[in-house]
Amino acid sequence: MAVPEDLRAIVGRKVWRRYLGVMSEQDAKLIARRLAVGLHEKILDFRSGLSGAGVERVIWPTGEEQDVNELGKPSHVPVEQRFDPDTLVEAWRKSRQPRSPRSVVRMNRCVRFLSDVTSGRPIGKITRQDLLRVRDVIEAAGLAEHTARGYLGCIHSLFAAAVSEGLISSNPAAGIRLRRQAGKFALIKGRQPFCREQVRLIFDHLRSEPKEFDWIVRLLAYHGMRSGEVVQLRKEDIAKAGEIVALRVHDLHGSIKNKSAQRDIPLHHQCREFLAYVEQVNGPWIFSPDHWRFDRFHRYASLFLRTKVGIRERHFTMHSFRHGWRTMAREVDMPPAVSRAIMGHTMGVDVHEAYGKPPSIAVLAEWMARVEPLSDQ
Repeated sequence: MAVPEDLRAIVGRKVWRRYLGVMSEQDAKLIARRLAVGLHEKILDFRSGLSGAGVERVIWPTGEEQDVNELGKPSHVPVEQRFDPDTLVEAWRKSRQPRSPRSVVRMNRCVRFLSDVTSGRPIGKITRQDLLRVRDVIEAAGLAEHTARGYLGCIHSLFAAAVSEGLISSNPAAGIRLRRQAGKFALIKGRQPFCREQVRLIFDHLRSEPKEFDWIVRLLAYHGMRSGEVVQLRKEDIAKAGEIVALRVHDLHGSIKNKSAQRDIPLHHQCREFLAYVEQVNGPWIFSPDHWRFDRFHRYASLFLRTKVGIRERHFTMHSFRHGWRTMAREVDMPPAVSRAIMGHTMGVDVHEAYGKPPSIAVLAEWMARVEPLSDQ
């Protein structure tokens, strides 16, 4: 952010810069919005004469230069009282035992954001008013609803873990929720399933794509799997139950969403050639972890959809195949217990539905064959 020309002699620089590390664009925008607000307040202070007496330079342990008002307090909390993100994340990890490395990355990102908004205040000094201000910054950033709820959910988890591990005595985040956003229902769109015309268009463009990406997309379209489940498949996860070939989803070498996600999924008859492809793969992983693990796959897939296929609406992603599969399952009158077993959802919300085991792999295969993403029916 540029320093106004009339203040450059006082500030001693032409531009304020801050390196935010490696993160997504939406995260960077969220933090940058907060930084910009703080800098505008600093400009107003300088021009009001509150900070015009002089500025000295201080290098904090992060290596980042900060301006310090000679007439007042530093813009950040003293080093010995600073926010300790490592301690907070470690307390959360001990309390929650996260299964997925992505959860840890997401939580580290949330802690950095929390530290920035609260100006590095130690966790024991963070008040409810501070967290209400954090909520306001999240809402003002214009994020998608699920992204905004994810940020606030991380903050709730952090403070609950801090209470559980004895870092603080009470939870200042308790009861803080995002405000309901007014709007027309017709204008509110969540994740949408691909229609069959979009699926055909995607499959047409797969001809010029790497074979690994081609198969990941086809498995998503025909099996209703989560992309994280597909990209972590190994050769040993291709199993046979009699004449039925199944894809085994588990967390022995990766992570899954929950206990219900562990399952066997019949291989769709339209994907029989996948077995020949697997035989040609070197090593235990069917899809190279260096190129196609969850985050890498989604970055590539997003560019593929937006720039090559021309599907630019944000509510269409690779997860739209999973929504589309569920829609097709309804259209062929698939029993809920069967679709739940294939998709990895819990078997029901009441005791009766939860009793017993999911339908057999033979029953799943019979119904799986009725789902055809490219069919006009």
